[in-house]
Formats: sequence, C-alpha cells, structure tokens
Amino acid sequence: MKIHNIHCLALNYKGIGEINQDPIYFLKSNSCITNEGGIVPYPKFKVSDVWTEVELGLVIGKDCEILSEEEAFSVIEGFFVAGDITCNSIYERDHHLPFSKSRTGFCPIGDDVVNLDLRDRTLDMKTFINGVELQHGNTRDMIYNPYQSVSYLSKIVTLKRGDIVITGTPTTKNGGPQYDCLVKPNDIIKHTIEGIGELNYRFGE
Repeated sequence: MKIHNIHCLALNYKGIGEINQDPIYFLKSNSCITNEGGIVPYPKFKVSDVWTEVELGLVIGKDCEILSEEEAFSVIEGFFVAGDITCNSIYERDHHLPFSKSRTGFCPIGDDVVNLDLRDRTLDMKTFINGVELQHGNTRDMIYNPYQSVSYLSKIVTLKRGDIVITGTPTTKNGGPQYDCLVKPNDIIKHTIEGIGELNYRFGE
C-alpha cells in the first residue's frame, strides 16, 4: 500500500491505559515501514531493551477532519495487521517519542487490507516470537474503538487519503508487552489478528 502519514495511538487498551484519559498520540516516519517477510535492523544506538507488539492497523480512504464516530466509519478503507516496535533509551524516559518508536523498520505492516465492520465485532490478537505465543489480547479491550480512534485523531490533525492509523496494543500476561515480548537479533516474529491475517518478519543483527 502507498502510505502518506503514520498516526499511532498508545495506552489505548484496558490494563495499560486509563479509561478516563485520551490515548497518547504520536507519529512515525515512513522509514519505519517493514513489509511482510522483511528484516528489521536491530538498533544499536543508545538502546537497552527492544520489544514488539501486535496492533490493529487501518487505512484512511479519503481526506477528512473533525469527524463524528459515525462519520469515521465511512472513511476507513480497511484493516490490516501491524506491529509496533519500541526500544528504551538509556534515559528510560521517552519510550513513546520518536527516539525509541521511530527507528528504521519499527512499523511492520501486513500486505492484506481487509474491509470489515467492527462496530459489533471483536477480534483476537496474538504475538509469537520464535514460535512461542507471548501476547494474546482482544479488540474488545480497546478504550477508543477504531471508529472513535479515527474521530479523535480527525479533531487533532487533517487525515489524508493513504494515511494509516495504528490503534494500540493489548496487555500481556505479565502486565505489559515489554515484559513478555522482548526481542533480540535474529528473532522471528509473527503477529496475527482474527479475520484479517498475519504478519511475519525477523530482526537482523
């Protein structure tokens, strides 16, 4: 897919974010994109831990701004499987900023864009590292569902045709992706979302 901007939400699932607070909004650069079957360079500059998470991605089908939740339904072209990769900086204070979210390859995206109506449907989401299931969540735990997410973002920025939105990640069995989904060079990753498909990639040296 041809991508314009990469809009991302964090703290958008119960157990990670607060229900009475807006999710955190940030952007990634296009250099973050890793396609299906690709290799993510393992970062070396001022890095301690690196972890990966499964996320539901969506494609914006037309330019829009200041949308209601109902209007947001009509501008979503489809959904895809995404990954969000994060590294802690040595200062351990900016892991939702570009320094640790926007490294090269840190936004893997699947090839398939699927047109689904998620207003009354929820989807299982999983992360496997080297064949071991380490994350299992469900979109029912989203604080802002996909349509609320697009409505929220449209009130902050003008969304453009070809933009993608990465909508956040569920927690894992130990309370957060960083505790269970740490990665190292040469690890093989698979993210799956029920009804959409899977995304595969690996880390380089």
